[in-house]
Amino acid sequence: MKTKVLITLTLCVLAFPAKGQRNTPISSSIRTLRTFVAERPTAPPIIELNGDEHIAVEFDHLTHEYHRFLYRIEHCDADWNVSEDLFESDYISGNNGEEPIDQEAQSLNTMQQYTHYALRLPNERIDITLAGNYRLTLIDDTEGEPRPVAQAFFTVVNPKVVIAATASTDTEIDRNDTHQQLTVRLNFNQLNVRDPRKELSIVVLQNRRYDNAAIRPTATAVAPSALLWEHSRELIFPAGNEYRKFELLSTRRGNFGVDRVRWFDPYYHATLFVDEPRRNYLYDEDQDGLSVIRTTDGADPDTEADYVFVHFALRTPRRDDGDFYLNGNWTDDRLDAQWRMAYDEASGCYTAAPLLKLGYYSYQYLFVPHDRPGTGFTAPAEGDYYQTENEYTIVAYYRAQGARYEEPVGALTFKFKSQ
Repeated sequence: MKTKVLITLTLCVLAFPAKGQRNTPISSSIRTLRTFVAERPTAPPIIELNGDEHIAVEFDHLTHEYHRFLYRIEHCDADWNVSEDLFESDYISGNNGEEPIDQEAQSLNTMQQYTHYALRLPNERIDITLAGNYRLTLIDDTEGEPRPVAQAFFTVVNPKVVIAATASTDTEIDRNDTHQQLTVRLNFNQLNVRDPRKELSIVVLQNRRYDNAAIRPTATAVAPSALLWEHSRELIFPAGNEYRKFELLSTRRGNFGVDRVRWFDPYYHATLFVDEPRRNYLYDEDQDGLSVIRTTDGADPDTEADYVFVHFALRTPRRDDGDFYLNGNWTDDRLDAQWRMAYDEASGCYTAAPLLKLGYYSYQYLFVPHDRPGTGFTAPAEGDYYQTENEYTIVAYYRAQGARYEEPVGALTFKFKSQ
């Protein structure tokens, strides 16, 4: 009977395929789903195999009622497809899919009741024994009918290569204008590589976005014990602009970027100042789409930060060739209905009002053309300016001939800063 339940659950999970490393709440009751390095909360969710760091997965369930959440971990390749040739025992030590999340705490003195859950990996019950991309599925097992409610993603690297990279505004498209181009060198002298172009690959992310990621770009040259990506058009990124930001730390008053906070039963509503499309580069010490949960209404933001409907507005003429979306790491870079903005004729603005937890948020507006679904563009609302200080993350993968899985063998994150 137990086997039958697990098979049914797997089929349910496969109905929600991963689109890159994007956390995905399946249930609307799951909010503020975050995956990060416990020891470095602002770093990408990447740790080393057998290292001292841990992946943290945290979320809120919008109720005080007891729910029993399990978690199941699956090994994936560089494209986030499940590694079908591996057994669970190849990459997990412990009872995968049977362990409950036992770190939980109910919210205190908040209008929106919720229960905060936290998980650390590896832990005393589950150990990760193989490098890889990992998909973690959260399972609500409260009523004996296990159902997936969210998915989270992280990477475990077994460092075997050295990645060197630079970013330049002198690109194959323009010079010091609207784009940034990366040059990457992958030194693999510690590996026994027969065919570097086939056995090695990289994924390059700008500000941790997957909608414009460079997935397995073609190497432009092979050097002794190294792969090179030089003058590669696949590694040219629109530069964008510095992220916008707001800070909302209390339900009693607004902070930076907040026009007003009001109570409309049963929720607080915070209205941000109206945004306009940017016509030039605006330097700011931004966080490239990150958010930090904070509050001055209590001592512990995990359980004492309330939820507020935050009203965004972008004043710009209506466009019939696409849609505007809110974007940041806290939207999980998902270009779906939850973050799509609606046009309000009366105000002449694109608007959205998601339910967010108190804290600091950096964000931008992306335009998604109808003929390019799944890809967001910064130019219409933010502009593209070569000076923009973007974060780039590079992960290297190795699959030897005849190997049963693809192994992350190196990772590098750096910030481009114009001279």
